[in-house]
Amino acid sequence: MKRKFTVVLLALAAALLLGLSVFFVACDVGTESEEQSGHTHTMTYIAAEEATCTEEGNVAYWYCSGCGKNFSDEAGENELTSVTVPAKNHSFGEWVDNEDGETHTRTCSACTATETEDHAFGAWVDNENGTHTRTCACGATETENHAFSAWVDNENGTHTRTCSVCSATETEDHTFGAWENNGDGTHTHTCACGAAETVDHSFGDWADDDNGTTHTHTCACGATETEGHSFGVWVNNGNGTHTRTCACGATETEAHSFGTWEDDDNGSTHTHTCACGATETVEHSFGAWTDDDNGTTHTRTCVCGATETVAHSFGAWADDDNGTTHTRTCSVCSATETESHSFGDWADDDNGTTHTRTCSVCSATESEDHAFGAWADDDNGTTHTHTCTCGATETVNHSFGVWADDDNGTTHTHTCTCGATETVNHS
Repeated sequence: MKRKFTVVLLALAAALLLGLSVFFVACDVGTESEEQSGHTHTMTYIAAEEATCTEEGNVAYWYCSGCGKNFSDEAGENELTSVTVPAKNHSFGEWVDNEDGETHTRTCSACTATETEDHAFGAWVDNENGTHTRTCACGATETENHAFSAWVDNENGTHTRTCSVCSATETEDHTFGAWENNGDGTHTHTCACGAAETVDHSFGDWADDDNGTTHTHTCACGATETEGHSFGVWVNNGNGTHTRTCACGATETEAHSFGTWEDDDNGSTHTHTCACGATETVEHSFGAWTDDDNGTTHTRTCVCGATETVAHSFGAWADDDNGTTHTRTCSVCSATETESHSFGDWADDDNGTTHTRTCSVCSATESEDHAFGAWADDDNGTTHTHTCTCGATETVNHSFGVWADDDNGTTHTHTCTCGATETVNHS
């Protein structure tokens, strides 16, 4: 036999303590179940609470205040062994440099919580400029000068030193100290790395001994050598003289001694040069013009060998009075040029007999009798005309020949030298 109990429980105190949402529920428990278990659930609904980065949450569940157990259902049939949702933990982003030279900070993307630590620099890296740099994961950098060790001889004319921090190396030529005379024609200098170099003396500049004869030079190690003066090249003094100087500073001065004139290739001047390099330049001194026999130019020559060539400067053409040619003469070198006349067309002299043509170059003239062509009928029954090459004409009456029978029983015809004909009936 079943008995139904309706229990209404208000769990206000528990809800306030837990900060949870509390619902009033009615448990309908069968008599047989109660008798078997000897317990009636008093349920309170606990809402789900999301976990944070640092705090745990819980799933939604039902809590029995009587037995202290948790269930996923209101009937209390599915017991939960755990209702806890673990904390999510922070989800930090990249480290960001705080630009204080010491720390960097990263921020949680979920709750904006921050975490600050000292920079964690990586290995030092050579910058190849005398410094090395190390970089933090946040991008911050730290740069310092290399900490080089002592120089080590490379036995090839150089020495090397190594940075004790980044292992960068620096190699340079040896830096030797002062030369020391060995007393055997050589001297030696030593580098800070211990390398030594021994060579023959290297003497400095000669110094005049002020005795008019010798000069002396000194090696860096203190050794000396003395010789007679050795003068260099002559140097122009700009006053008509030149001077030569010995390596020691002694001098000797003389007047210039110029060589032959040389063309300056500028068409105007020539120059002669002294052994000291001094020069004297003047304008060309050309001789007389000479025909180049090429019909075009004439040339004149300077004492330096320079030449000047220009085209002939011909005057007007003049008739050679030979009926054939005319000539022109260069006003500079007297060269001549002769060509045949260049006659124009014949022109009628209007005298009924001659015509004349004129040279277009020298104006010479040539006259000849007309050269008439064949007679041409004027088609007027009376005259015929012939024409000269110059355009002159001559017109006269026909000059007919003997009559000739036309063999037609009616007419006869006579013909002129121009081809004109005249026909009449027999008489």
